[in-house]
Amino acid sequence: MEKNSDKAAEYAVKISHQVAEMLQNKDCPNYIGIDTLEEEDTVTEFMYALSTLAPAYIYQELTGDNVDALGFNHIANRLVFQFSKLVKDN
Repeated sequence: MEKNSDKAAEYAVKISHQVAEMLQNKDCPNYIGIDTLEEEDTVTEFMYALSTLAPAYIYQELTGDNVDALGFNHIANRLVFQFSKLVKDN
């Protein structure tokens, strides 16, 4: 399972770099800017989009499964439990 743990960490780093680009690089086509989030008090909306809406959309695109945000949250919670249990067992 360690190999999968390494792959998940690699994906997390790549995704984090892309989000950082959106928040810091004004030349990024999807620039949001940290200042904008703080000034407009939209950190909650951003975190909700990042943690739930965007992953649900990606999940739908990969699987074709039409799931709403709450349904995806249930799937994500099961994956966290499953992944953490597998890593712990190894």
